[in-house]
Amino acid sequence: MVATGLGLGPVAAAKAGVQYSERVMHTYTQDRIAGAAGPLAVGAVATWAATMHTVPIEPDEKDRVTVSCTISTGTLDCKEIVFSVDTDATYKDHPADSGFYVASHLP
Repeated sequence: MVATGLGLGPVAAAKAGVQYSERVMHTYTQDRIAGAAGPLAVGAVATWAATMHTVPIEPDEKDRVTVSCTISTGTLDCKEIVFSVDTDATYKDHPADSGFYVASHLP
């Protein structure tokens, strides 16, 4: 029973470390998209890229972002953005991928 407990501790720590790294990378990617969308007017298009992954847990991503509309509620302005994400093929088991998403962005 003690041996099982000793084995699970390092596994849990490693899993927590990977999950933390993924959260950091997702935040970095979201910041790149928001930074590209922030100065855009409705209908304008910009490119974005998240290529500074020091640990290759996830592949680099890139593509375009556009502002579909501005939602204003008094002093708070919010932009609805549509962005695409392209991931290049890096390995035989990881083909190229593309997707489109909608999000709201506070400038």
